[in-house]
Amino acid sequence: MVIIVKDAKKANTIYFFIKKNNGSYGLIDISKIEEQNLMSFSIEKNYEKIKTIVTKWISYKKEEIITFTTIIDKEGKSFSAKQPLVIKKSGEVIWR
Repeated sequence: MVIIVKDAKKANTIYFFIKKNNGSYGLIDISKIEEQNLMSFSIEKNYEKIKTIVTKWISYKKEEIITFTTIIDKEGKSFSAKQPLVIKKSGEVIWR
């Protein structure tokens, strides 16, 4: 499960809840995915709105591959960037 705590003008906080291989549950802060998407925009940071959503999710036995899309609004224009994130069932996050 992914929980996105939204803040329209600031970076959002994004958590991933995982059931690990050993049966325990974990909470992983993956907010960095939004930061990485925002870095792909070559414009100033004074955004009017920031929104990050899950646009694709593939579950495998040993990992989850989740694609996040970040959309910003600035001066009446919308810009978007997306990238996948791999989360192993061990709780390890593989950043691109």
